[in-house]
Amino acid sequence: MCEQWMERPCQTAPVSSGATWMDTYERLSSLDPSGLTAEQLEALADAAWLQCRLDESTAAPQQSYMRYLDAGENGPAARAAWRLFWKHLYGGGAVVAISWLRRARRHLATMPETAEHGLVALADAELALNRGPSDWDCQQGLGALVPRGLLRPHSLP
Repeated sequence: MCEQWMERPCQTAPVSSGATWMDTYERLSSLDPSGLTAEQLEALADAAWLQCRLDESTAAPQQSYMRYLDAGENGPAARAAWRLFWKHLYGGGAVVAISWLRRARRHLATMPETAEHGLVALADAELALNRGPSDWDCQQGLGALVPRGLLRPHSLP
């Protein structure tokens, strides 16, 4: 089943339409990373992740983050930091993960509401819901989603 999923055409990689994740990985990993755009590094990270190349799936978004940071692109930098939050959280590095989420928040602090704000709200909700079964944590986690229209208020407990 995993191989069938990896064979689907890549819908988000900015390399070429119709490319599979394996094609994308082979093409981008054969190039010098210093010559790749931030978007190509994100596509490489996704392709590496889908092929269980965990080291590369973490290194590429870190490079992507730095490129966005250097270019002063706060929204994409926040998105890259958010992606690194998840990679480290599920990789067992909770402390490192939280630091990436804080970076994402700092990038978004001075920006008008964007999709990246919703991504960070989802991460906050996940953290709050997993802290424990207290009603306060559940309200905090679910409440982070309501103002952004990601959850209807009537569905709160």
